Amino acid sequence: MLDLAASLSRADLATAVSPPPPLAELFEMGRKTERLPEGFALIHIERMAGVARHMISVYSDYQPRASNGPLLFLKAQRGEESLDSQRDWSRF
Repeated sequence: MLDLAASLSRADLATAVSPPPPLAELFEMGRKTERLPEGFALIHIERMAGVARHMISVYSDYQPRASNGPLLFLKAQRGEESLDSQRDWSRF
């Protein structure tokens, strides 16, 4: 399977997609279609966009390090379903 994001540089990805519409245009579209909460202003979208840009930047630069610490594996269940207590975890 081809991992497109891994095969392209950040510069390639930036030029591969069309730029989003200006925030003011997005705000106006949301206001006209009544999809924004009462009192929501352009400054709110600008702040949210700033946070999103920052999070994308932080995430793209994140490189997790190896850990030698113990791990705890959990399995969620619904209702009365029972867990298989004889599960083989040796491969981990």
